[in-house]
Amino acid sequence: MIFTMVIEEQALFVLQKDKNIESVLTPRETEYLGLVAMGFKNHEIAKILYVSRSTVKKELEAIFSKLFARNRANAVTIAFLHQIIDNCILNKVFQKYNLKEHERFKRKILH
Repeated sequence: MIFTMVIEEQALFVLQKDKNIESVLTPRETEYLGLVAMGFKNHEIAKILYVSRSTVKKELEAIFSKLFARNRANAVTIAFLHQIIDNCILNKVFQKYNLKEHERFKRKILH
C-alpha cells in the first residue's frame, strides 16, 4: 500500500512537471525502456542493440533523468502509468529485434 502511494506520487510529480510526458522520450529511448521492461540486463540490451555497455548505461541514465525516476523499476512504472510504453510497443520492440530466443520474456510480459 505504501509502495503504491509512493509510485503514484512520483508519477503525479512527473505528470505535473511535464504535461506532455508522452513526448519526453525519443523512439530509441522508448526501445531501451521497453527492453528494460522486458527484464533485459544492460549487457543483454547492449548485445541486442549492437552498442557498448557504457552506451546503454548512459542512455538509461538519460531516460531516468527525463522521467525523474530513481531506478529501472521506477522508470518502467512511470512509463506504464503514463502509457509511454505498453504491450503494443513491447511487441514492436520484440519483433524489431527478433527476440525469439527470449520467448520467456514475451510470455511473461506480454500476456
